[in-house]
Amino acid sequence: GEKILLRVACLGYQQHALRVDEIPLNVVGVDATRLTTPYWTDTVALGPGEGRDILFTAPAYDASRAVVPAGGTSPCNVYLLKNREYRKTVNPGVPGLGGMVTEIRVYPGQSLPVQGAPNEVFSA
Repeated sequence: GEKILLRVACLGYQQHALRVDEIPLNVVGVDATRLTTPYWTDTVALGPGEGRDILFTAPAYDASRAVVPAGGTSPCNVYLLKNREYRKTVNPGVPGLGGMVTEIRVYPGQSLPVQGAPNEVFSA
């Protein structure tokens, strides 16, 4: 149920469409400028040199869909933040996901310490 601010930037020369399945995204800023009319979407388009500020509310932890991710020790729910174009989410010649894909991990309440600084990372 925590509210998360995600800032993404396209530092390349191609357009990209980012999405997270099952989590609605609220675009509140474009190129470090607050939007007067934020909008909800399931896919965020980014052009070369553009940035977006996105708010979303993390879903409640669901034990029935819990997994222990590679390199982790605690169960969590995993949501993929990925480029909508499949060929940009794989690395040629390497099995599995890669490229423009990362994970949003939701842990059971009180299982991680309180974040004391921006960008602080915890292993669970």
